[in-house]
Amino acid sequence: PEDALVSSHNLSIDTVTGHAYVLNSDGSRILILSLANPIAPEVVSSIEVGDSHDVYAHNGRAYIAEGRQPFISIWDTTDPTTPTLLSKVQVPDAGYVHNVWPSDDGRFMLTTEETADKTVKMWDISDLENPTMLGEWLGANRIAHNVHIQGRYAFLSHYTAGLYVLDISDP
Repeated sequence: PEDALVSSHNLSIDTVTGHAYVLNSDGSRILILSLANPIAPEVVSSIEVGDSHDVYAHNGRAYIAEGRQPFISIWDTTDPTTPTLLSKVQVPDAGYVHNVWPSDDGRFMLTTEETADKTVKMWDISDLENPTMLGEWLGANRIAHNVHIQGRYAFLSHYTAGLYVLDISDP
């Protein structure tokens, strides 16, 4: 873990559990740090991935966009010392799997691929053994960057096309 804080493209803090999820320098691991003493965070474990670009952690789950691999992985981190893989969702005909964000209730997620002509995808993940893609969307410049969800709205950055706000109340 010596390289854990040298550089990191992305991190997420699970405010419910008090842990930070930090991509290591080369994206091969997500380090889980206890923030019990925020001045001296302590690495309590890690999630090994072949490649990762983005992590979002909330309420004892970590959602990982696996970059050059065509997957979104979902991990149970209620015990951050022993993360357990819950689901590995394969993105069909994937580009660069860039970003993932679950709905507030954890039943759905949106994913982006940051690759020209690859759509933003809405998934039903209420059954983690059988995740289902529900729909796709793509903005004017045809390359999505990141998506964040708050309530019934998805906020989607789309490079030169700007910011889109999508109503996802009916996924």
